[in-house]
Amino acid sequence: MTIILFDDHCHNTLLPLTFTKPVSELLVGILTISRKWEIWLKAKASSLTLEYLQEKFPQVLSENNCFINGSVCPDEKLVEAIDKLSNGDALYYKETLLAVKLNHSDAGTFNVDNTSQYKGVNYTGTFVRIVFPEDIFKHNDE
Repeated sequence: MTIILFDDHCHNTLLPLTFTKPVSELLVGILTISRKWEIWLKAKASSLTLEYLQEKFPQVLSENNCFINGSVCPDEKLVEAIDKLSNGDALYYKETLLAVKLNHSDAGTFNVDNTSQYKGVNYTGTFVRIVFPEDIFKHNDE
């Protein structure tokens, strides 16, 4: 499985920190969000971010892809919920898209702003999400 960490509206709320990098490349504690996901899922992560950043942070697809919100930090319950997703399932917390599992052909057309074609699965647990710059410091110890 390949991990693709996508940017949503948090890319704008985290400016100017995200002018030169995707949200998932921000340090929270001693690791970036992307590195935390790589450790938890034991797979390499790539980014789906703004077009001008794609040259330095390219998206890499495989036959099995897991798109994960790059502003969300992993924890045991969230990783467990993502593992249970089937191809074409989308994990939501209220209105926030957390993750989508897609095969190679569907992954090429993934758009974070248009996810109505995926089967929605609700997540009711808690998790850490970096939305504003101060969240980096609030959740630094987690």
